Amino acid sequence: MKSEQLINKYLFVELLIYVAVAYFLLSEYWSAIAEGDQPYLIALFVGLVVWRIVTSLVVKSASTEEVAEESSIHWPTLSSGLFAGVVWGGLSIILCLLNIDGVELDLRFALVNAGIAMIILPASGLLTTSYLAYALPAFGLPLAFSIYIENIVMVPIWGLLLLLSLIISSALGEMGRMVERYQRASKENRDIYSKLATSRDEALRMMHDLESANQTIQDEARERQNAEAKIVASEKELNRILQDMMDTYFRVDRGGRIVRISQSVRQLLGLSEDQLIGLPFSSIFSDDGQYKKVGDALSDHFGMVENLEVKMKHQQEMDVWVSINAHYFKDKNGEIDGFEGIARDITESRLAAEELYQEKERLRVTLGSIGDAVITTNTSCEVEYINPVGEEMTGWRVEDAHAKPLQEVLKLYEDDNVSRVQLPFERWIKEGESAALPEPAMLVSRQKKSSVIELNGAPIFDSKNRVIGTVLVFHDVTKLRTLAMQLAYQATHDSLTGLVNRLEFDNLAEQALESAKNDGVSNVLCFIDLDHFKAVNDTSGHQAGDELLRQITKLMKSKLRKADTLGRLGGDEFGLLLNGCDVESGREIAQEICDAVDQYRLEWGGNSHRVGTSIGLVPIDQRAESLTEIFRAADSACYVAKEEGRNRVHVLSHDDEMVAEQHGKMQWLQRIQHALENDLFELHSQPITSIDGKGGEGKHIELLIRMIDTEDSDKLIPPGAFIPAAERYHLMPQIDRWVIRNAFMQLVDPDERGKNISSCAINLSGQSLSDDTLYPFIMAMFKQSGVSPRKICFEITESAVVSNIEMAKEFIQKLSKIGCRFALDDFGSGFSSFEYLKHLPVDYIKLDGSMINGIANNSTSLAMVKAINYISHVMGMKSIAEFVEDEATVAALKSVNINYAQGYFLGKPDLFGVKAGITDPQA
Repeated sequence: MKSEQLINKYLFVELLIYVAVAYFLLSEYWSAIAEGDQPYLIALFVGLVVWRIVTSLVVKSASTEEVAEESSIHWPTLSSGLFAGVVWGGLSIILCLLNIDGVELDLRFALVNAGIAMIILPASGLLTTSYLAYALPAFGLPLAFSIYIENIVMVPIWGLLLLLSLIISSALGEMGRMVERYQRASKENRDIYSKLATSRDEALRMMHDLESANQTIQDEARERQNAEAKIVASEKELNRILQDMMDTYFRVDRGGRIVRISQSVRQLLGLSEDQLIGLPFSSIFSDDGQYKKVGDALSDHFGMVENLEVKMKHQQEMDVWVSINAHYFKDKNGEIDGFEGIARDITESRLAAEELYQEKERLRVTLGSIGDAVITTNTSCEVEYINPVGEEMTGWRVEDAHAKPLQEVLKLYEDDNVSRVQLPFERWIKEGESAALPEPAMLVSRQKKSSVIELNGAPIFDSKNRVIGTVLVFHDVTKLRTLAMQLAYQATHDSLTGLVNRLEFDNLAEQALESAKNDGVSNVLCFIDLDHFKAVNDTSGHQAGDELLRQITKLMKSKLRKADTLGRLGGDEFGLLLNGCDVESGREIAQEICDAVDQYRLEWGGNSHRVGTSIGLVPIDQRAESLTEIFRAADSACYVAKEEGRNRVHVLSHDDEMVAEQHGKMQWLQRIQHALENDLFELHSQPITSIDGKGGEGKHIELLIRMIDTEDSDKLIPPGAFIPAAERYHLMPQIDRWVIRNAFMQLVDPDERGKNISSCAINLSGQSLSDDTLYPFIMAMFKQSGVSPRKICFEITESAVVSNIEMAKEFIQKLSKIGCRFALDDFGSGFSSFEYLKHLPVDYIKLDGSMINGIANNSTSLAMVKAINYISHVMGMKSIAEFVEDEATVAALKSVNINYAQGYFLGKPDLFGVKAGITDPQA
């Protein structure tokens, strides 16, 4: 390069750098120096720029000649670089002395100097001295000054820059020497060029000779290109085939790595070709054992394997079954270079085959384990298969029965065990329908054993919906048939006595009614109720009661005709249906039964038991309206017999007033049930007043129940009108629960009438006392309502206690433990009161009203009351007198120290609170 061009480039670039750096420094220092010194800073940098322009022009004017070959020093450039280095090095020292922006600005300025040096480096070309003229003062002066002022941060930086400049100058020197050698070589090359020119003509001649040879080579190249084009086309065709293939082509090198694989592998394994190329072929198998099967098969079959089934691994971690066909391929030397082949996805077919096998196995196991017998035949009705149950029932082994006619293997007879049963082959094979035998058939096995079976048959179809055989399924119903007969008997008969039960008796009575209406046949219906039967159970136990029922049944049946039917309707109640019998003959039969039972005695456990019968008799003739009315009339007549003194027969007549009255009681059943369902009861309270001056604080009341008349809502029905019917139809437990539930509600949220109640008496019937669920109900009500047990006093009648003293005692003891109190109501109405009184933990004795009425004028009654009161006090009980109607009675009661009195004279019953609505905890 000419020195003028080199120097001009260097000066122009450096001038631009001067201007840029001047602007940079002005902007950096402008705000860092005092405001009065800012013009001096502008003048300083403007002067530097102007001076540099002048020196650049001087250097340019002096640089009009090329640099001499023998000299590498260009004095104008050298002096310009030296001055620039001194200026920038001195400026670094000045900035450091000014300490503007501290070390950060020093660092940036050091970088500026380094940048200028890097610009001068290419501009100086091979003039090493020009580069050193700038670098030594530019980096050396700041280095010396930093050492002098012990600037620890800047010493290594300036030292490093100086060291780098020396290294670069050394490199430039070596480069300059290389350029000198190149120039010398260039001079020598000019001689070589002249010699080459002489050789050029000779080369042209040689080229002419080569053209002919080249033409031959080109022709051969064209042929080779055509061959290569065919190869490429074949390769493309092969790739297209591989891409279109559903099967996956693979090629594996001798190292066991995949070198080629078709894109269908994406459908096979969920991986692309690029993901698999270069991977070990074994990596796509489910385990090493599966991959080893491929290698072993190739080795064992002379490098060829066909339809080898192995498992590969899908990207989604599931097994894929494939069928592999593969073979070895060899290199040009005949050495095995790997193997290639095709992998076909057979997962679905494999799974289908597995499912088919499992289905077949399940079918085999199912047929072998089910309780039904199974036989299959062909269209010629020849046996093809028998399951184990079928073998056992027919006595034929499957291998012996195979191809035998079905009628020979399966011998079916009707109930007479003579007539053969014809199987519906026509429907199974020709019509293709399922069909079953209408009735059970008798199967006779090969060993002549008999059993009753039920059989169903159906055709077997092939894939084209053609009948190819039949399947027969049958099972042994011998035991079921016997059981069904037993169940049918049990469904219509009483298990204890063997008599027909209520359901069957109703059916027979309905038939008797139809015969009476349609044919005019006279029939008689009797309801029989055993008297005092409960006492047998209570004294000798239920086993004694059961034996009594069996014996009484035999006794009554002995008095009947063959046409008559005796049935047990429940408990100790019986029904008697006398077919083709008039009323008078029926009364005689009923009376014979009544007399026979009256004379019967049951000896059990050292006790002798006697029972009677109350029999209600009604005719079944053309005047009878319905079976319900007949039953109701017979029931009423039976209870009339009981009320007349028991152990007798009462025959219904159409103007029978007693039966009509009993029938009226039966009508109360619906009214009471309606009242219970619709909450048509009210609670009234009557005060119990202390007359001995020791009653303490708080009110004592007794709750009394009233029924609201549905025909007149302002009218109340007294308990005496509906309680007998409720007791008759065992509705008292429901009424008692209604009273307890609503009383507890009023006590927990009392109105003005209910405040300050210390004792609330609630009556319990004998039926409730015998109910095992009453105690849990009361406990649940205490828990639900929060009423204190100390407020509750349960009143139990003397007759209820006597009939079931043990249960009453247990009931009283359990509730007494939580604080409830008890009163023995109607005390003195019986003759055994003193005997059992000492065994009952009651708190009050409530004297029966029959003893209190007229006591003021009857010394005998007064003496009895006094004696009872004395005994009750000795036993720690308090006394309450009922039906106190006047002042004289109160005075008489006080004279014998009665504690409490109750009656209209002291307070009439009045509505207790409002009608309640607490929830039944057992509902």
